[in-house]
Amino acid sequence: MSAGAGAGEPPRREIWRSLRRHPRELPERLLVLAVGRQGPEAKAWAQERLAQGAQPLAESDRLRRATLIVSRGDGAVSGTPFFIALVPAYVAFLWAQARMVLRIAALHGHDPTDPRVAAELLALRGVYPSVPEAAAALERMGKEPVPATRRARFRSWVDMVKRILVLAAFTSANNPDEKPGRRHQVVMLRYFAGLSDAEVARTLDVSEKTVERDWAAAKVFLRATLGERAH
Repeated sequence: MSAGAGAGEPPRREIWRSLRRHPRELPERLLVLAVGRQGPEAKAWAQERLAQGAQPLAESDRLRRATLIVSRGDGAVSGTPFFIALVPAYVAFLWAQARMVLRIAALHGHDPTDPRVAAELLALRGVYPSVPEAAAALERMGKEPVPATRRARFRSWVDMVKRILVLAAFTSANNPDEKPGRRHQVVMLRYFAGLSDAEVARTLDVSEKTVERDWAAAKVFLRATLGERAH
């Protein structure tokens, strides 16, 4: 483990090494590292909290609110044009988000140490259209040629920043000027955060009927991509 890199903070040395060679792969590498480093901790933490009598829904809401408060400072950088200089801030933000998602997943009976979780998150966040495509990308990590020219390296960094913004839900994969759609937000809050339709409706400031329709449509995607793991 890198010096100073515990489960609560990103392994900066490993991330920096991967950035120097394959900057475009940062979203994939970050989530693989998060599942490997934070998954066991999230599983143990959830088991302890449940044994203490914590209720999954209430604990999920507490985690979501606590992470939102901690992440606000990092999230504020999303409007700046100096993306590349602020990559460490985005990494810290995403690391905190991954920790929250893994803990909430564990509270609701998912195994946060399952390697498939990284592919699922990449798909659910919109970095890839489906879990199989995300899984295939994870298999290809490190096999792409290292950018050889200065121009190619710059393009690779710009592409990485765009993909990080999609992973952080600051923008959409299909339209960089458009924030992720409401249905995407419903999936994240309903599936991973474990919120009820009423809680999601209050969070997104929409009607409960709207959430029900979005969730019904989203479950078609979840069943197609996650199979028996979707519920």
